[in-house]
Amino acid sequence: IAVTITHEIMHTDADRILNNVSQKEAAQINDMLNDFIQSANIMEHYAKHMLRSAEALKDEDYLNEYMLNVRYLFDEVALNTAGTTAYYLCFSPEVTGGVTTGFYSKFKDNGVYELTKEEFATLDLFNAKFIQECGFDVVGSGNTWLQPRKSTFAPDDTVVSYLAPLYKDNTFVGFLGFNMDFN
Repeated sequence: IAVTITHEIMHTDADRILNNVSQKEAAQINDMLNDFIQSANIMEHYAKHMLRSAEALKDEDYLNEYMLNVRYLFDEVALNTAGTTAYYLCFSPEVTGGVTTGFYSKFKDNGVYELTKEEFATLDLFNAKFIQECGFDVVGSGNTWLQPRKSTFAPDDTVVSYLAPLYKDNTFVGFLGFNMDFN
């Protein structure tokens, strides 16, 4: 009888402890995911309000100045968003006069690595293959989590991304996003 009672007490305590631990871990994961959403919403808001017009992006000087200003804010927001491994802004070639441009920064152990303008230009983020791999329609989706996948920018990494399409005056301008290491 004593062994049976002791066994039941131990199982009850173990179940309670396991349940508490899993609830605590779930809350931490939810907090991290909500931080990503909040950070993307902040960047989407500022990127949209800092942009004079979609048409202005055809002016290379304005585009470069705009990217520099947005990037400065993005750096600050990303550095303060736990779990961020990379962050990026990509403009639709339709609004930049056919130029694929934007920026991509990846956190490394020794700081931040960014693609050069030439490296970024070789990426075709608006092609059907990229859209299919990501599981979303760049133009048609609202803010969304993407399926875990190999990073387009860093093929050795498996990432989960949160993307926000960027519109100005009902014109699709591009998208911005944050990556989180899926592991």
